[in-house]
Amino acid sequence: MINEMRAYIEEHFADPDLSLKHLSDRFDISGKYASYLFKEEFDMKFVDFLVQLRMKRAERLLAETDETVQNIALQVGYANSISFGRMFKRVVGVTPGDYRKLKIKPAP
Repeated sequence: MINEMRAYIEEHFADPDLSLKHLSDRFDISGKYASYLFKEEFDMKFVDFLVQLRMKRAERLLAETDETVQNIALQVGYANSISFGRMFKRVVGVTPGDYRKLKIKPAP
């Protein structure tokens, strides 16, 4: 079941409504059990797993596209760029704008 849950999360991580409650309803298990499965399998909480997926995707979009930070925030499951920016900085250590500047390769 945990592999099905993982696949579901990887497919739907951009949905801002994805939550432990959503997952437990979808797989017809209690939130507590879903949480327990996550901790056992991935050694992290569901929310941390979700944030990690979202930030990896955001890093790639920032480095490889010209999308606005707002658009990237929406693509990775945040309702606005403010909450996205806060979480990005907490996880990655720099703001999305600074991350993009660091990743842009200067022309030779």
